[in-house]
Amino acid sequence: MRTDNPKSQTRNPKSRGWLRKYLALPQEHGSWPLFLVPCFVGAVVAGEWNGPLWAFLVGSLALFMARQPLGLFVRTRFGRRKAKDAHLALGWAVAYLVLAGVLLLPLLWMGRSGLLFLAVPAGALMLLYLGLLVRRKERAFWVEVLAVAGLGLGAPGAYYAATGRWAAIAGWLWVLVFLGGLEGVLSVQVRLQQREHAEPGQERVPLAWVTGYELLMLAIVGLLAATAWVPGLTWVPFLLLALRTAWYMIRPSPDVRISHIGIAQMGAMIAFGVLLVGVFAFSLR
Repeated sequence: MRTDNPKSQTRNPKSRGWLRKYLALPQEHGSWPLFLVPCFVGAVVAGEWNGPLWAFLVGSLALFMARQPLGLFVRTRFGRRKAKDAHLALGWAVAYLVLAGVLLLPLLWMGRSGLLFLAVPAGALMLLYLGLLVRRKERAFWVEVLAVAGLGLGAPGAYYAATGRWAAIAGWLWVLVFLGGLEGVLSVQVRLQQREHAEPGQERVPLAWVTGYELLMLAIVGLLAATAWVPGLTWVPFLLLALRTAWYMIRPSPDVRISHIGIAQMGAMIAFGVLLVGVFAFSLR
């Protein structure tokens, strides 16, 4: 989900050497909550803050961070960035991947081999993303849907890393964070499409689709709550997300800045994660 300022991707003349933010840190504001919220939800619901969990969280963060320099390296190799950034981007990517390997691989010998079930789809999605960079298709809406699905794997991953066992709730946590994350992507799309000067190549999502998804999301969460697969109040944070998007649709803001959209989205998703965790904590009392 791109809510970054395109100018932030340009070279800063005051930057020197390998200490450049655009090389080492993901620049899309919206991607941070899509990664952090699932990991937070899975860890808190598991309720066990142990060594394997921390290794999983930090290792997953390293993989998440590796996406930025890997993407830059691919762009440089195919003429979409200046070639002089290639070796620096590759250096950052290798450093992140080595750190991830050091932290995650030992988990396989610590009774957490079930994480391999998540590694396969996560790796496939990363390769797909890099391939789409080559074809200049990374900004398509369906690519953002796949990104939400991939980053959402942090919820069941954190739950399993903490507990060492798979349970139905791990799968339902992925469903919940995927539904909430996708709602956030659509909410951002609504705001972006209201701007007077849309970004080049921005794919428009019909508002009827957004409305239909909001209703479908609430129906799915309501059904899960009614059948006791998730706590009965789980629908509350989802309803608040839907009301926010409805407000965006009713009150357009053509002058809103992209950076403001990103900051608002970060706040909304963090609040969503906190409320979701609160619902689960309340249900266990």
